[in-house]
Amino acid sequence: MRLTGMLLVVAVATVILNWYRPFEGACGGFVLAVFLLVHALLRRARTAEFDADPDLVNDELLNDEPSVRELALGALTGVLWLIVTTAVVLGLSNTRVHGWFFDEQGEAFANELDVLARNRAWNEIVALPDRPTSAHMSLAARARVDRDRYLAMANLAATLSDAGARCDAARTAESFAETHGIDPPGRLPVTCQPASNVSRAQSGSHIRLLTRTADVAGRTVISVSVADPQGAAVVGLGQGSFAAIEGGREVPIAEVAYAPSVSPPNLILLVVAPAATSARTVAAVRGLLTGIVRDRDHVETVDCSAHCDLATALLNASNRLGTQPGALILLTRGDEFPSPGSASSLLSRLRRATVPLHVLMLGRGGAASQWENIANRSGGSCRETNLTDLRGLRVSLAASVIGEGTYLLVLEGRHNRAEVALK
Repeated sequence: MRLTGMLLVVAVATVILNWYRPFEGACGGFVLAVFLLVHALLRRARTAEFDADPDLVNDELLNDEPSVRELALGALTGVLWLIVTTAVVLGLSNTRVHGWFFDEQGEAFANELDVLARNRAWNEIVALPDRPTSAHMSLAARARVDRDRYLAMANLAATLSDAGARCDAARTAESFAETHGIDPPGRLPVTCQPASNVSRAQSGSHIRLLTRTADVAGRTVISVSVADPQGAAVVGLGQGSFAAIEGGREVPIAEVAYAPSVSPPNLILLVVAPAATSARTVAAVRGLLTGIVRDRDHVETVDCSAHCDLATALLNASNRLGTQPGALILLTRGDEFPSPGSASSLLSRLRRATVPLHVLMLGRGGAASQWENIANRSGGSCRETNLTDLRGLRVSLAASVIGEGTYLLVLEGRHNRAEVALK
């Protein structure tokens, strides 16, 4: 019971005084080891005395002390341990022994940088050499030093007047934060202004996010379409033309690819509704399609002008495109529309096959709104056009058929809320 009382006092004192840290723990453990050694020696001496004189055993049994008294004596021994340990801690705190357990040099350097950071002396922080070396600095001190150095780099970057230099310095600070494990909540936002030499066509363009997926490496792949103010596709953009932002910070873009140049061969199915238009109109639309697709793409016309069920033709076309990439285009005046059951089945099939239906409306028939609804719900589009606006028709077909003006952006890491903008 005496040993139990002493250990109880030791445990309580260690928790209250935070003596489980390396230096205090070593001092307390050393004193406790001495106390336990003395206790063991006294018990051994007493046992030897009992072995030499058996009458002492009988006297000891007759005068056995109560457990409460033993516990109290153990507690007093624990208090004595507390006093001795306190004296040892205070006596060794200013000696070299203290440095064996505590990174005094690193903590002093970290405290120096903390003072400079509170006074916003960013230039002085950057100018200071990185001492002591990381091999001799504790992890806690190193984390404080890295945080102060990042804050100095980020704040100095914000003071630069040149937009390009400010953007480069901010990205350098962000790269330092990523390399040294600075938590995102403690970082400053990185914003880069558009370059002054951006062309007029690009500066007036608008961007639209199409899809967001992940590749086999776990990176985020975002597809976007870029069009000029007139709606025409913008081509020739590269990695420096885009910026990805998430949570107010710029996300590194690993690579940018022009989608039409990397996509596999496409099958373009042009379905002509029964009352669509004349053969000349169909030929003109097909000619436009052939002119904008690549050599490896294939254009095929499904003519329903006579003895053809439109719903069945669209279902068969969606089945074919479910196994091969491409585009499904319906050329109609908007006069005819499948029955409700057939329309529902068509929409369900388009969604399962992930095939968007693009409707070119040559007129405005009574079923125009219904076609527009099914096209939008399938992920496609519905456009009213005519052959007098060949440029507008070409723009509509190019965006729907080959993804002209569409780019694939690969972002480093997983980013579920990243937004892409033009620089």
